[in-house]
Amino acid sequence: MMKGRASTKDLQFYAFASVLSLVMTIQSFRYNLESSQFPRFLSLCMLALSLPCLVKHIGARLKQNSESAAPAEKMKSWRDYKVVAFVFAASAAYIAGIAYVGYFVSTLVFLAGMMRCFGKHKWWIVLGPSIGFLGVVYALFVYFLELRLPEGLLF
Repeated sequence: MMKGRASTKDLQFYAFASVLSLVMTIQSFRYNLESSQFPRFLSLCMLALSLPCLVKHIGARLKQNSESAAPAEKMKSWRDYKVVAFVFAASAAYIAGIAYVGYFVSTLVFLAGMMRCFGKHKWWIVLGPSIGFLGVVYALFVYFLELRLPEGLLF
C-alpha cells in the first residue's frame, strides 16, 4: 500500500524522469551520427526504465483512489523543493555546458561540483574520482570504441 507523501514524490520523480529522458532522446538525434550513439543509447535506456515505472505507479494510484478517498495533502512551498530545483538547474547547466566547453570540461565541473555540494568533501578529494571517471570514459569510448564525444569550444 502506498503512503500519500511517498506516493506523490514517486509519481513526480517518475514523471520528471520520463519527460527528461524523452527530451534527451529527441536532443540526441541532433548530434552527428558518430557522436550520438552513446547519448541515444543512454537516453533510450532511461526512457525504457522510467516509463514502465510511471505507468505502474499511475495504475496503482488510480486503484488506490478508487478504493478509498485519501485526505488531501497540503501545498508544498518553494523551500521544500530547493534541492530538486538545484539539481535540475545544475543538470541543465551541465547539458548546456557540453555545447560550449565540451564534454570533458563540463563533466569534470559537474561531477566535482555535485560531489562537493552533497558530499561535503574537500576539492582535492572530489577531483580524483571525477578525473578518474573521465579517464575511464575517454579510454572506453574515444580510445577503444573510437567514438566521438560531444565537443565544445575547449575540447
